[in-house]
Amino acid sequence: MGCGGAYQPVCPAPMVTLTAPAAGAMESGTIALTATASASTAYGLTVSKVDFLIDGALVGTATTSPYTVMWNSTTVSAGTHMVTGKVTDSANDTATTPAVSFTTTGHAALTVTMTSAQILPTPSSSASGTAHITVKLETGAMRGTVMLSGLTATAVTINDGFAGATGPRVITLVANGGTAGQWDVPAGALLTQEQLTALQQGKLYVIATSVANPRGEIRGQIVPDNIVVTAGGHRRRGQQRTEAHRPDQGRRRHGSLVGGAREHQCRRRRRLRGGRMVCECRYAHRAERRHWRTD
Repeated sequence: MGCGGAYQPVCPAPMVTLTAPAAGAMESGTIALTATASASTAYGLTVSKVDFLIDGALVGTATTSPYTVMWNSTTVSAGTHMVTGKVTDSANDTATTPAVSFTTTGHAALTVTMTSAQILPTPSSSASGTAHITVKLETGAMRGTVMLSGLTATAVTINDGFAGATGPRVITLVANGGTAGQWDVPAGALLTQEQLTALQQGKLYVIATSVANPRGEIRGQIVPDNIVVTAGGHRRRGQQRTEAHRPDQGRRRHGSLVGGAREHQCRRRRRLRGGRMVCECRYAHRAERRHWRTD
């Protein structure tokens, strides 16, 4: 039996109910927006999608049950906000839930895994660590702890730099006198506006040094949920991949150049007799010539 045609009954509207967040909930960091939805099976209709809106703005769409979207609550200011769910069925009919009020804290809550693999060159170490960090985005106030295992750290710091790069210290943590292996963000620690921007770009990292590895034994990139770490840098979910910053390289990657044991990327190249390509850009503070890989 069909519906919605000139001589057919009106299609029943789909149904949708918000199940999370709960009314009046206090939320921080990334939260789940969840709904249940259905369409008229009597007329062979199905749910096409469920849109989630915060204060009337679309923040995500789910097309399969369970209808859930993970949303970063730090993208809005701290305070009260309204969430609604809107279902669309296969007849293109829609229904919208009543708005549900909830409150955001404006805090970014981040968990960071620290390993030696995130340090280049990679030290020989089986040590590990986990950082739990909370940042209030309106003021830059930071708090948190780092728990280390398998090493005696000489220092634990939060630094400014993308994955694969190093940068200056931003905050120096303090060893906890009561718990072995625990380091704490000092009371009153604040990020500047520039450092908050770096945090939201995935450009801060936590690193632990030791006597055996004074340049760093384990490290973890502090990455918000809307950032994806790739081999070549970071990108926001749903956007094109972008180049990670390197102090010695400001050019966009274009191909792969081989020089010694490490690869190099560059556009400054030219063809020599015989078809061979060479790169003549400056790398690591010295001009070098590398052969263009043709395979």
